[in-house]
Amino acid sequence: MMAPKVVPDLQPQAIDYETYSEAVPEKMELIEGFLISGPEYPDSREKLLWALLINVGLERAVKLAPKEKWEAALREMDK
Repeated sequence: MMAPKVVPDLQPQAIDYETYSEAVPEKMELIEGFLISGPEYPDSREKLLWALLINVGLERAVKLAPKEKWEAALREMDK
């Protein structure tokens, strides 16, 4: 994935057209149950997620999963 120019913050932020064009595909497809491309190609989904996290803000994003799941993911990062 590209090095982010803008980092998601706690609160929502606007993105510029350059970020939009880098992160959002022209066509959204469902392939083997995955958006944009198959499971072996996560980069395009990460770009889209990056733009969405900027737009929605981290405070709202973390409410989408239980605290225990976030804690488990953070523990995995430390390994």
